[in-house]
Amino acid sequence: MHPIIPRALKRGDTVAFVSPSARLNDILPGPLERGRAYVESLGFKVRIFYTALAADAGIAKSIRTRCEELHAAFRDSAITAIICTIGGDHANEMLPFLDYSLIQSHPKIFVGYSDTTFLHYAINSRTGLRTFYGPSILTDISDFPTPMQFTVDHFLHVLTKAGGSSRPSTSLAYLLDGTQRLSFWRRGLRETT
Repeated sequence: MHPIIPRALKRGDTVAFVSPSARLNDILPGPLERGRAYVESLGFKVRIFYTALAADAGIAKSIRTRCEELHAAFRDSAITAIICTIGGDHANEMLPFLDYSLIQSHPKIFVGYSDTTFLHYAINSRTGLRTFYGPSILTDISDFPTPMQFTVDHFLHVLTKAGGSSRPSTSLAYLLDGTQRLSFWRRGLRETT
C-alpha cells in the first residue's frame, strides 16, 4: 500500500476537534474554549464535532456516536485537519466500526496521542494515510496561559508541510519551562471551569 500524505494545513483552513476517546468537552469547557481561541488566533477556523451523551446512554451508543463524529469530520470537505481533544481509554472500541474506505477517500491530517495511538495504527495500516502523533487540544494547545512555544512551533512546522519532519530540541529549556507550566495549567483549570 502506498502512503497517502494529506494536504498541508494553510491559514484560513478549518480544523476539526474530535473526542474519540475520553469525552471531556462538557467537563472542561474552559480549556476547550481556550484551545479553540488559540487555534483561531493562528488563523484557522475551528469546528467541534461532539455530541453530549446521557450518562446512561450505554457503550454501544457511545461507540456509534464517536465513530459518527470522526466519520463526519473526515467526510466534510471543508475540514483540512482533525485534532483530538485528548486521549483516554476507549479508542480501541471504535476499530471494528470505522469506515476505512471513507477515511481513505477523504484523507486529512489526523493528530492525537496516548489512547489515540490505536486509531493512528488502524488508520495507517488499513488506508495508508500518514497520521501525526502530536499534541491534543485539552492538554497541550489549551495550556494556561498559552501553549509552550516549542509545541506550537514544531506542531505548525510539521502540519503546514503535512509530512515534513522536525528535529527534536537539544535544549532542556522547554522541559524546565514545562515544570512551571504545570502549576499554571492547574491554576488555569480552576479559573476556567
